Amino acid sequence: DALDWISKQPWCDGNIGMQGSSYLGFTQMACTMARHPALKCIIPEVCMGTVFSDALYIGGGFTQGAVSYIFEMLDKKILPNRTWSEILRHRPLIEIDSFAAGEDLPQWNTQMDHWRSDDYWKQQDFFLTTKPRNVAALQIGGWFDDCFPGMRRSWELLQRQGGGQPQRMIIGPWRHNYNDNRKLNGFDFGISSLRTDIFLIKQMWFDRFLKGMDNGVDQPVVEYFVLGANEWRSAAAWPPKNAEPRKWYFHSSGRAHKLETDGRLSPLPPSGSETADEYIYDPEDPAPNWMSWDRLEYFEDVQQFPYDFKDIETRNDVVIYTSAPLKEDLTVAGDVMAVLYTSCDVKDTDWWVYLSDVHPDGSSVRLTTYMLRARFRNLEDKVHHVFGSNFEKEELLSGDMTDVVRYDISMLGTAAVFKKGHRLRIGVTNACEGYGFPNSNTGKNEAYVTKTVKGTMAIHHSKKYPSHVILPVLKKSEDNGDGALECWSVDR
Repeated sequence: DALDWISKQPWCDGNIGMQGSSYLGFTQMACTMARHPALKCIIPEVCMGTVFSDALYIGGGFTQGAVSYIFEMLDKKILPNRTWSEILRHRPLIEIDSFAAGEDLPQWNTQMDHWRSDDYWKQQDFFLTTKPRNVAALQIGGWFDDCFPGMRRSWELLQRQGGGQPQRMIIGPWRHNYNDNRKLNGFDFGISSLRTDIFLIKQMWFDRFLKGMDNGVDQPVVEYFVLGANEWRSAAAWPPKNAEPRKWYFHSSGRAHKLETDGRLSPLPPSGSETADEYIYDPEDPAPNWMSWDRLEYFEDVQQFPYDFKDIETRNDVVIYTSAPLKEDLTVAGDVMAVLYTSCDVKDTDWWVYLSDVHPDGSSVRLTTYMLRARFRNLEDKVHHVFGSNFEKEELLSGDMTDVVRYDISMLGTAAVFKKGHRLRIGVTNACEGYGFPNSNTGKNEAYVTKTVKGTMAIHHSKKYPSHVILPVLKKSEDNGDGALECWSVDR
């Protein structure tokens, strides 16, 4: 209706463009479902994908940042005698609103009760329309934005359903408030990490698709910032066409949860049997993320920020697998997928996986992470979680330690150079408190759980159960359509 009204106004020439970030980016993507002939182009910035998979829930689990976000959107203040640490540890989750704000919030109850991807969420899901959108889209986001997985999914959607219209994407070393700082958590991404040409590109995008100017703004198709090299590169597609999936396999003597040097990551698959890494996950003492909500002055998407995890990795419930020092630089760019074979003695749990760059000084800098709730492991779309049936049907675990289950956990990507002498590391754990609410292991509705169960976990890595990570390694090729990018500046 809004597009109809605008297109009929005397000041409109019948061509409409949209621009906006975060929720306003979601609004643009939702508008593409109408396939309105007047909507020629959009510029969704730091835009989430589905409301269920990319906002309040990720991987089937409820995010802790959603509490702060919902309270902020409803303009609710927490009681003066409450801290965020107390609030996020309160159980059952369904009562957090009363405990934190002193009142029952219907919206909070609704979000808690719809813990599957059901009709409540589907009525807001812009991925469900399969017809061509016929809209040119310029998407802008950052590696460390919690909404980046949603932007990656939206990119895939428009590659499939864009109706042949030009698509362009820019990915920087940015947070949700993008292109505003060269440093995150003390990590300096260099002077070129901030783009002086973003506003110019957006203006040119509108000139091209609303005014018909042939200004070449639809090239390059993808511009992405390479962490470690601290430089921009361009590609004709995403993932880059010259990114080759390579498997790195887990190995250990069964003590990777206790000894840093025991867990190994190698291109060679297990040749026989290896002792699984077995440990206890206690939901009352979960592995943490890097940050504390008590230290934040206001809601901010910080859960994906880079951080040195070496101290957290000393915990017995954080299992790490590390490569030998690299003999030459290794560049990855694209989607990262972990394939885990695990068993446990509980009915449900979460599996968190992260990729980090281990420096010669021992620091372990996390680059990307994601999780999957065990009960939702049978997804139709294991990479993007949006095409087909996902997070609708649950299948609880048997609780039998001899029952080995496969999990495909998509981290949806990064671009980084692991320099000579550095090491690759994959970390596996069952919680990331500060990012998601820890799974109680009970298999019950987490919104109403008040008691938890300790669980024995085992990560298998044998010839029969070869746990591994698939990295998108850039091949060294002179003719690959990719290259370093010279950034424009407005005063050029």
